[in-house]
Amino acid sequence: MTAARQMRSYTLTQFGSPLKEVIESPPVPTGTQVLLRVRACGVCHSDIHLSEGYFDLGRERKADLSKAMQLPRILGHEIVGMVDELGPDASGVHVGDRRVIYGWCGCGQCTLCRTGQENLCVRPNNLGVHRDGGFSNYVLVDHPRYLVEFDPLPEAFAATLACSGLTAYSALKKAAPVDVDNPLLIIGAGGLGLAAVNLTRTVYGVSPVVADIDAKKRQAALDAGASGAIDPADPDTRDRLLKETGGFSSAIDFVGAESSTGFGLALLQRRTYLCRRPLRRLDRDSARHIAASRRRHSGRGRRLAAGVARIAYSCPRRPRQARADRDTTARRGSAVAGGPTCGPYSRARRSYALARLTRPPRNGEVRRRDRE
Repeated sequence: MTAARQMRSYTLTQFGSPLKEVIESPPVPTGTQVLLRVRACGVCHSDIHLSEGYFDLGRERKADLSKAMQLPRILGHEIVGMVDELGPDASGVHVGDRRVIYGWCGCGQCTLCRTGQENLCVRPNNLGVHRDGGFSNYVLVDHPRYLVEFDPLPEAFAATLACSGLTAYSALKKAAPVDVDNPLLIIGAGGLGLAAVNLTRTVYGVSPVVADIDAKKRQAALDAGASGAIDPADPDTRDRLLKETGGFSSAIDFVGAESSTGFGLALLQRRTYLCRRPLRRLDRDSARHIAASRRRHSGRGRRLAAGVARIAYSCPRRPRQARADRDTTARRGSAVAGGPTCGPYSRARRSYALARLTRPPRNGEVRRRDRE
C-alpha cells in the first residue's frame, strides 16, 4: 500500500492503557457508505471514561463500561472530515466536500431510526464507541445523511459542535422560555458553558448570567457575551442576586456537583427549572440534599428537572421508562434525575426518581425499573 493511502490510527487495545498506533489500509466504502479523510477530531471527556473502561459514580464507586464496546476500538466522535471516496449507492456529497460528522447513529432499521430519532435507538451504532471513530486519518460513515455542512466555520471549532455544541444546545432547549423577562443562569464557564453563552444569544437573542469560581473563566464568559459573571463562592452572591433580579427563570448546571446544584436551586424563581449535566450520577447524600432543598421551597412551587443535556440522549428515557418515571413523579411529587438510556452509559446512568434514591424498597414492592 502506498503512503498516501495508509490509514494511521491511535487505537484503544486495552482499557486503562495508552492508545496504540496502528497502520493499515483504509476501509473501502460499500453501498451508501462514505470514506472521509479526518481533518480535525476533538477529545471529549467521554473518551477519557471510555479509555479507562469505567464511569466514576463518586464515593469510590465505578460503573463498568467495558461491556459497552468491543476492543480494539478507535475512539473519537467530534469529527470533521473531507469526503475521500463514495460507495456505489452514496449520493448528496462529492469527493472534496468538507463535513461535520454526526456520530450518534442507530441501527437504521427500527421505528425510531426510520423517524429520524436514531439517537434514541436501543441498538446504537455510535462512532468512537460501537464503531471506529476519528482518532485516525480516515473514518467510515454509513450514509451521507450523517454529514453536515459547516462552512465558513473553522474546522477545529466545527468538530466540537458534533458533541459539546449539541450538548449545550439541548440544554438550552430544555431551559425555554428564555428572554428578558425570563433570565437564564449558566453554572460553569468551561467549554460547554462558553458554548452555551454563544448559543443563548443566537437561539434566544439575550445574554445569560454565568457563575464560575475561576476569575479567568468569568472573564472569558464576559468576552463571549455573557451579561454578567458572578462568583458562586462569594457568600453574599445569592442574596444580592435575589434582591436585584428576583431570581432566574431557569438555570443550566454544567458542573454537576452537589454545591453547584444547590447554588442554582437557591437562585430560581417559583415554578422554574434547573437542568443538570452531571459527570457522575447523584449519590444518595446529594439526592437527599436536593430533595430536602425542594421540600423546603415546595411552597414556592419549585421543581427540579435534573438531566444529562446531550442531544444524543436528548429525549432522556425510552417510552416505558418515561412512563415509570412520570407515575412515580405524580404519585410522590418527586424531582426526576434524568440520564441517558442508550449508548455507553445505558446501565451506568439510567434515569432515577429521587424518591427512589432516598428510600429502600418497601416490603414486597417490585418497581417497574427492576422488572425491565
